[in-house]
Amino acid sequence: MRYFVLSIKFVFRNFLYLAVFCAGPSLLLAYYYRDSSILTFFKNLFTGAPKNSYFYFSFISGEAWYLAIITLLLIGVTFSLVFAYINRVLKIGSRSLFKSIKKTSETIVPVFLTLLIIIIIVQIFALFAFGLAELLLMTDNATVYRILIPLILAILYAAMLFMILHLFMAIPTMLTLGYRFRESIGYSIKLSKGKIFKFVLACLVVCLFILGLSALSNILLNDILWGKLIFSTISYMLFFMYFPALMMIAFYDINGMNRLDIKRKFIYS
Repeated sequence: MRYFVLSIKFVFRNFLYLAVFCAGPSLLLAYYYRDSSILTFFKNLFTGAPKNSYFYFSFISGEAWYLAIITLLLIGVTFSLVFAYINRVLKIGSRSLFKSIKKTSETIVPVFLTLLIIIIIVQIFALFAFGLAELLLMTDNATVYRILIPLILAILYAAMLFMILHLFMAIPTMLTLGYRFRESIGYSIKLSKGKIFKFVLACLVVCLFILGLSALSNILLNDILWGKLIFSTISYMLFFMYFPALMMIAFYDINGMNRLDIKRKFIYS
């Protein structure tokens, strides 16, 4: 839980600065993506009329694929801005929005390259998830597929998460050490050895909170648009703020690097 605590502390201390970059994109995404597709899939699965579609598991929707592309570009740009700010704060201790925006040119390539690899991984696993769910739904045995589908998807997505978390240190490596993309992937895998469980805990706490907010808004605010917008916007803002902070802070901690955003106490003898 160390990385979770350190990251949350950083987010709270820099909330207003990070909100400048995250509020607009979060509100826009909340308007178009108020409902989680995977939650919709499980809702259908347990209501007696299960439906299966590749797009429940995919980034890209068949009906509005262009909107998904715009969304991914927006996520990439937002992450680039946030990483530029966090990198500057940790490296020199300076909180400057304008200078961070100028440094976005240094973060946009690492962010988009890593995002592309993650999208490819997720899309491959989405295809496997769709295929397995389709096969199990063909049994027409509700007891079987309502037990096996969640179990198989849990195993499948655990494997996907395991692969993605090995890329966790790639962006910080490129930003901090100036490694090329291939070198940063290798170094990220090396740094992640023995740390995956810590990364999982740090991610799981926030992911469960975000999923909880989504489920709660679906239950309590099913017909109240503004209420669901508020819940969804908070979820996206937490996503945009927390995960870049987690990656950078974990990288600094693992490498024993000094963070200049922290006031250190000096003891004189």
